Parts: sequence; structure tokens; C-alpha cells
Amino acid sequence: MIKKITAETNAYAKEKIANKTVSHFSIWHEWYDVVEEEMLAFLGFIINMGVIHLPYVKDYWSQQFVCRVPFFGEIFTRKRFLQIFWMLHLETVSTSDHSVRTRTQKVSNFLKYIDASFREHFIPGQKLSVDESVVGFKGKTSFITYNPKKPTKWGIRVYVLADSATNYVCTFIPYHGKITTESLIKPDLPFTSRIVLQLFHNIRQTWPDISGYHIFTDRFYTSPTLASELSKVRCHLTGIVMNNRKDIPVVMKKTKAKKGEKVAYRNNENFLLLAWRDKRLVIMRSTWSTSKSEPVRTKVRGRKEEEMLEKPSVIANYMKSMGGVDTADQYCATYCFL
Repeated sequence: MIKKITAETNAYAKEKIANKTVSHFSIWHEWYDVVEEEMLAFLGFIINMGVIHLPYVKDYWSQQFVCRVPFFGEIFTRKRFLQIFWMLHLETVSTSDHSVRTRTQKVSNFLKYIDASFREHFIPGQKLSVDESVVGFKGKTSFITYNPKKPTKWGIRVYVLADSATNYVCTFIPYHGKITTESLIKPDLPFTSRIVLQLFHNIRQTWPDISGYHIFTDRFYTSPTLASELSKVRCHLTGIVMNNRKDIPVVMKKTKAKKGEKVAYRNNENFLLLAWRDKRLVIMRSTWSTSKSEPVRTKVRGRKEEEMLEKPSVIANYMKSMGGVDTADQYCATYCFL
């Protein structure tokens, strides 16, 4: 991949400089081809810029005592770094078509390589979580999303499957609009089910003999359809359910259970549907858990000490296992790419 990026960057720079009207003082008079070792150093440089935050790019070469970091100036001159930064290129698409499909092809090989590497170098534990991640971006693209409830409100949506124990990102699918929807498996199923099935299918392509996995999902994905499809490939599902779903029995939606009480049902496939009243009604669906409860330590607002609360095991397991993608996002935010 480094060899590919290096060759693409050199070819792109050669074409751009040839078509430019270069002034007498332009830095492009001093351009020379990038070599693979230099590209590796450039990527290491970028990672360290994410760890050490300075307000302006030029500050990484500052000689002022208050913000001088010797590492950066000893790896690259500012001029050379900016040359590579401005000419960085991943893929040349030989077409005049400027559609979304063509534009995503410029990065698709790189993303596929990264995704395959994630899967190749780590076999996940039993518990997995699926959630959305947002890569911050405010440029012009038709598939940019806005979610006011997310820490990163504007950006490109990425569907992620992560290991619940280590928070390792096992596989991901960037959302590019309609072209992403068309490429997913099981076209006859709802989109929310197809996303989870495609992510798990990616894992099974790398490790075909795996079985007995347990996927945790939020209310956006959880459905009877998804539960049935995952059970066919020997994978369990646990997820929170929207209270207004049509497949939820009316007797459960309008249950008169008091705080701390629960109501549970099983269907003919032996899948659990459980409602538990806390501050509000919480409904869970699971192909793994039972309706038993367990004591859980809970913080009480306004008190320093914790209290023991009887909570359904399916909810306790969900709370422990669902945060993998969110934690991975926190790591990305810590090492932000400028």
C-alpha cells in the first residue's frame, strides 16, 4: 500500500506541476519524487501531529521556546512536508465521470486494504458490538451526514463492528449513500439488518470457521429479522428495542409494571423479549439471555455511596458490552488527524 501511495503521489504531482503556471518563487521548482521511506516518515509525522496538538501547521517548525518541538524539524523541512501534503494521492480514476461512485473510487482501495488488515491481525472475542461512528468532515459531498446528538456532528458515517472486551475495530463499512446500500448482502431484507449481516459476513470471510459469537446492537438495528438471520449463521443477538415497534406485543408496550419489575415473553423460535421498568420502560430482545436478574451496583444521584439494584441480566450484559465503538471513537479523538 505504501508503494502504491508513493507511486500515485509522484504521478499526480508530475501531472499537476506540468499543468501549472509556476511563478519564479514557487516551491514547485524544487519538487522531486517521494520515495517509500519518505512516505513512511510522512505518515509517522502525521500521527505525531495528532498526538501533539498545535494551533497552526507552521508552529511545528517554530523555534520559539514556548512551543518548539525538535522532532518535527529534524524529520522534514516545512517546505518538503507541505509539498507532500498538497500532492498526497491514493488512486487515479481514469474517467471524466464525476459521480459519487467515481469519487469514492479514489479512496476505496485504501479503505479496503485497511479493513482487511484489521480483520487479518486480530481474532475477536465472543462479544461484539455494532454502532455508528462519524469521521469529522465539512467538505462538499453528497453523503455527508449531520447528527446533533453526536460529539462529531458533521461528517461521514461509518458502520463499525468492534470487539467488546478490547474495543478493537474488527471491520467497518463507510456509508456513501445509495452505492453502499446496493453493495450489501441480502437485498430483500431491511437496510438496518443488512448492515449488521454484512459486517459479520466480512469477519466470516477472513475466519470462515467461526461460530458462537454474540452481537450487541442499539435500537436502530435490533429486529426479529436480524435475530433470525444471525441465528442461521450460529451467531447470537442482544439489543435494545424501540417501544413503538410493530412487532412488540401491545401487552408489553402498555405494561403496568412498577419500577424494578419486569415482563418477559418468548416466541416460537425461543427468542427472549423482556421489558423492565426503571425510570422509563426498557425493552430488550435477545437470542442468548434468560429473564433472570442479578445484583448490580448503581450510583444514585445526590449520594456518594452506591446502592445494590436488582437488574435483568440481559440489560446488565448489554451495558457492559455495547460501548466498544464509542471507546474506539474516543481513541480516535485523542489522536486526531489535523
